[in-house]
Amino acid sequence: MKTITLTPQSPSVLFFKDAPSSQNSRPRIGTDDGISNRGMNILLIIFMMLTVGLAVASATGSDDVKMRILLRQSMLDIEQLRYHEAVPKLMELLAKDPDNANASYLLGICHLYGTRNFHQAAFYLDRASSSTSHGYENWDLEERNAPVQTYYLLATAWEQAGDDDRAAVAYEHYIVQLTGDEAKKVSPRIMNMVRQNMANARLRHNDLGIETATTRY
Repeated sequence: MKTITLTPQSPSVLFFKDAPSSQNSRPRIGTDDGISNRGMNILLIIFMMLTVGLAVASATGSDDVKMRILLRQSMLDIEQLRYHEAVPKLMELLAKDPDNANASYLLGICHLYGTRNFHQAAFYLDRASSSTSHGYENWDLEERNAPVQTYYLLATAWEQAGDDDRAAVAYEHYIVQLTGDEAKKVSPRIMNMVRQNMANARLRHNDLGIETATTRY
């Protein structure tokens, strides 16, 4: 946007450039033309506010478009298994929008299946798990939540990292989110891991004299 620089001039120069040079014949602001110095200042302030507002709106709109492009390109990269190419795009998106659970979810997938940095995958999937939704819309550029599947992938990341306890907790969160029919499809291995982890947790809590609630699967 072109910047307009206002140079300090008297109101008479701005509005009456063709006026005679004589002091007696020169119109005076606030008398002849009906515009007071105060009114002129208000007009200048309004003009400056409008200029700044338009500049901010333009910058914001430009950022929004850029973020949409980054998200769309990241999705295409992931679909074509170009995980390494999606990582910097998603990192840039999260730098601008750190609360975007969908971006954290996608970045977790990139580390889980691409870089195979399982601790990084768990980090981003754990962030994404704070905002999951059953109504998750894939390929929707307005989507800011993560799918319920995030818990399953988080458990997978922890299991690959060798932390079975955290994996079991994430699997348990995943199972709790499922409906009755969906829960029946969970593999016996995962169910056994969850049950074993719950049993271990009860033993640890009982040793500390803490009473725990029992969840049945």
